[in-house]
Amino acid sequence: MSNFPEISHGFVSDPFSFDPSINLKNLKAFYNLYKLTNISFKDWVIAGQVHGDNFSYVEKDRNLFMPKIIKNIDALLTSEKRRMIVMFFADCFPVYIFIPKIPLIGLIHVGWRGAIKMLPLKILKEIFNTYKISPNEIFLAVGPGIQRCCFQVDNNFVEYLDEQSLDYLEKRKENFYFDIKRFIISQISVFGISEKNLEYSEICTKCNLDFYSFRRDKTRKRNVGFIYIK
Repeated sequence: MSNFPEISHGFVSDPFSFDPSINLKNLKAFYNLYKLTNISFKDWVIAGQVHGDNFSYVEKDRNLFMPKIIKNIDALLTSEKRRMIVMFFADCFPVYIFIPKIPLIGLIHVGWRGAIKMLPLKILKEIFNTYKISPNEIFLAVGPGIQRCCFQVDNNFVEYLDEQSLDYLEKRKENFYFDIKRFIISQISVFGISEKNLEYSEICTKCNLDFYSFRRDKTRKRNVGFIYIK
């Protein structure tokens, strides 16, 4: 998606990232992200994520100074220019969406719960039903997250899976591992979206010490994903 000069998006850690609470200790990171993006605080829209399958469109209303927070949401969509969607990640995957024709951008927060709830599929159904676009008019990118090398799961998790999601479970010796990223990509592929319109990162947030990982460190700190139309 870096081929589109009309948008900017990223996945950042320290010194640009902060935990989901809005408080004084985050002000320096707030300022660093502002300097990186040149988007004013009042033009940020922060998702109050709950590992669910709800989404929202970002409307025109803004706060006077501080970012707008939309609670109980794991996906946001907007056509507003210079309105930055901000989400938090510490092993879950960011899924970036861009449709130049409209234009429309989106960001989805997808962990194993969101993947099993078919959140990427749900968002794409909404987009295709609302805007009547063709599959070659939408572009997506799946950012860093915990990869199949590190997402070990227990028997209780395995029992939670349905027949479709079992395809992304792998047994190595006595342990099970789940491939969230491939499950996300499978939901995107349902719509006939070309491989050339889909990018995905091989970075594992648990392996890579440049990023925060809840599975590795049990930290409250988060990586930040963002996207906006310039």
